[in-house]
Amino acid sequence: GGSRSLRGRSQTLRVCMDMDYLDQDAPALRKDIEAFERETGLRVEMQPSSANEAQRAGANVRERITKGQLQRGELDVVLIDGIYAWEFEPLIRPLDVAALPEELLAAIPRRALERFQMQDGRQVALPMWDSYGMLYYRQDLLELYNLTDPGPDGWTWEAVEAFALEARRRQLEEHQGRGNERFDFDGFVWPGTESESLTAFALEVIAGEGGGSIVSPSGEVTLANDSAVSAALQRMTTWVGPGCESGKVVSPARVLTMGEEDVEQRFCIEGRAVFARGSPSMAPACDNAGMAGLYSIARLPGAKVGGGRGVLGTSGLAIARRSPHPKEAQMFIEMALSARWQSLVTRRGHMPVRTELVGNPDACAVPHPSSCRVRLKDLVPGVRLRVPGQGDDDEVSVIVRNSSGRCPNVSRLATVCDVSPIGYLIEPPSVFAQASYDEMSSVFFKTVHKILHLGREPEEIRRDLERAACAIVRE
Repeated sequence: GGSRSLRGRSQTLRVCMDMDYLDQDAPALRKDIEAFERETGLRVEMQPSSANEAQRAGANVRERITKGQLQRGELDVVLIDGIYAWEFEPLIRPLDVAALPEELLAAIPRRALERFQMQDGRQVALPMWDSYGMLYYRQDLLELYNLTDPGPDGWTWEAVEAFALEARRRQLEEHQGRGNERFDFDGFVWPGTESESLTAFALEVIAGEGGGSIVSPSGEVTLANDSAVSAALQRMTTWVGPGCESGKVVSPARVLTMGEEDVEQRFCIEGRAVFARGSPSMAPACDNAGMAGLYSIARLPGAKVGGGRGVLGTSGLAIARRSPHPKEAQMFIEMALSARWQSLVTRRGHMPVRTELVGNPDACAVPHPSSCRVRLKDLVPGVRLRVPGQGDDDEVSVIVRNSSGRCPNVSRLATVCDVSPIGYLIEPPSVFAQASYDEMSSVFFKTVHKILHLGREPEEIRRDLERAACAIVRE
């Protein structure tokens, strides 16, 4: 074996990807890694990417950090975002497609493979998992206020707007009996800061209005001549309002400073929003914050029932160009794409790419939430929490571990498989824009943010979009 050919080279295979589910759920996968180490003579080192520390700075910064790691020769196997595949190409060693097992290639949809193919056909990565926008909502509040469930086709935006306002109104009524406590509850939170996340969400709202993308498959910039773009952005401007104590605001003004992690904090950790646009990775965050059983997941709304769409994002595993172990790195990627490994990625908030698992709810790994929320007065009878300047608060809840025996049984847990990808997903513009996508997206999300921040009127929106289209063409 491989151990006889490693003299003079690093004895470690450095893998940079989100694999924390190995520690929690899958001892069998640990055995796979141990068998891999015996066969190759390499020790697998699962590295938490330094990019994880910069998540709040946005996807663009995360990719720059990963590029730095590759340039310094610090990685052998790396997870890359499909929208940046063309930018990573100089730092990546193309895969030896001829050496890949036929079973593996047959199990991955051709369209997924093509997201990591260069124009000359080189395969720079294999798709590992998908992600797309979903609507998270407080199931407990909908039941409390007798609001209608979305069903498999989801709500319309009008219904979500009405439910958000109604939930805020009811919360405000409850709040008014609590003395001087500041009203702090949102209807709908979403990633509105200037970032790639805003590009994705705006495109989802546009698609829900029946519109297209920033650029057509033929390469034509379509922003200024698509009426659905203006309609979608006009809808979004109506959501954003001042964070005053009013029941008439769908989204707070601060939503324009929120990234995906801020949305997660507001919905999952603080529990102070009834709706949130999130990705699949938000589900385990909610479960671990004691929200299991209190929330559900649906497809994003559209102008019509069933018209909502999610922008597809795909992450793939690639071999670093400077890796001294390209053969072993490819072997590791093959292992990570096996049916056994893929069947567990849903538990950590990822969508598998293998054909037999896509859209199959029976293949979805049921999460094991580690905590729940319990009212403090139920844990300690008679206790009263006094908040300085606000008086007593009897409704404070605390997060307790399942192992405490105090968590109620939950009849049904939300999973990322509750949203079927079939007929729901749209390709990101990067598929058509390729190397020019980064600049294109930057122009787009800055334009959208300006429109929302200034509360533009329809005619002003059209002018802003025309200027953005011209800037993209110049790029």
